[in-house]
Amino acid sequence: MKILICEDERDCAQALAVQCMDFLTRSGIEAEILTEYTAEKIIQHDPDILLLDIEMPGISGITAKDMLCQSDGKPLIIFVSSHTEMMPQAFGRNVISFIAKPARQFEIEESLETAIRLLPRDIGIELEGGNTVSSADIAYIAVAGVYTDVHLASGEHVSNQRKSLSAWEETLQETDFLRVSDRHLINCAYIEEINDEGAILEHSLGVLHISRRRKAACKESYRNYCKRMAKLV
Repeated sequence: MKILICEDERDCAQALAVQCMDFLTRSGIEAEILTEYTAEKIIQHDPDILLLDIEMPGISGITAKDMLCQSDGKPLIIFVSSHTEMMPQAFGRNVISFIAKPARQFEIEESLETAIRLLPRDIGIELEGGNTVSSADIAYIAVAGVYTDVHLASGEHVSNQRKSLSAWEETLQETDFLRVSDRHLINCAYIEEINDEGAILEHSLGVLHISRRRKAACKESYRNYCKRMAKLV
């Protein structure tokens, strides 16, 4: 996990870094904490969580937020600013909180706890053939005869994986994958909706059938996923 503090006042940036590290250490969470003094360089770091000031040289925090919020869920943004009058403009997709300066420890901790809970649950997946992909890039996994095929969000797929769907389900149990039938395991992040047709996937990835015996449980699991991710909308 990577946390970026974007703050042009160096003393403030250092204080925020100390507050973040204090919480992470006590919580037993490993993370890299970086600091930047201009918003232009945010994208270079590809952070998971961003602590962002509003008044910055060059691109303002609000402008940076508007650009970053075009992405799908990353980074999660925590505004830390003395400009409380800008709070309405600060909120938007991916923004989870606004903290007025000077930030108090409990405010940093509450915001980080929320952000960590909302982060996509990614793990590295090693495929046969030596390739490694992030679970976040997998849209769904499908049974293909005695093999399974891994379908990526890009539209590509990796065929002939000698791993059963049940084994994939166990590997991905700590992520947001949903077993919808004996043939498919779907990443909830790519489900647009669940209706009578089945699971409608984003990016024209198709419609996958949900077995009758799993339908109620799938709908409940997907509702719970949506509730957890609701602050990102």
